Amino acid sequence: MVDCISSMLTKKQTRMRDPLSVEWKLAVTLPFLASGDPNKVCNIVSVSKGAIYRFVPEVFYAVIDTYQYDFRKWPKTPEEWKTVAEVFAKKWNYYNFVVALNGKHVPIQKTKKG
Repeated sequence: MVDCISSMLTKKQTRMRDPLSVEWKLAVTLPFLASGDPNKVCNIVSVSKGAIYRFVPEVFYAVIDTYQYDFRKWPKTPEEWKTVAEVFAKKWNYYNFVVALNGKHVPIQKTKKG
């Protein structure tokens, strides 16, 4: 993962200070995204909340730009949606569903014009 996003995140070295490594930024970003709490990350590694808020979006968008088409390909035709629903039904024993968010059932109701 680091190799894929390093070209977007590598900073130039200046006379003032050495840039944070891409490996380190990613190692801080992933726990932050998992917890959403900068205080937990600050307690684990020696980094300020300001620094976290500065580089986490950069890392996040670099990961999204790099992997957005690799992990989730949305169906485009009704047949593809039916296939997704069939796979979901076989795996989870829920029928007429195509997705669950965080393991939760999200009911979607048909609109009056639908």
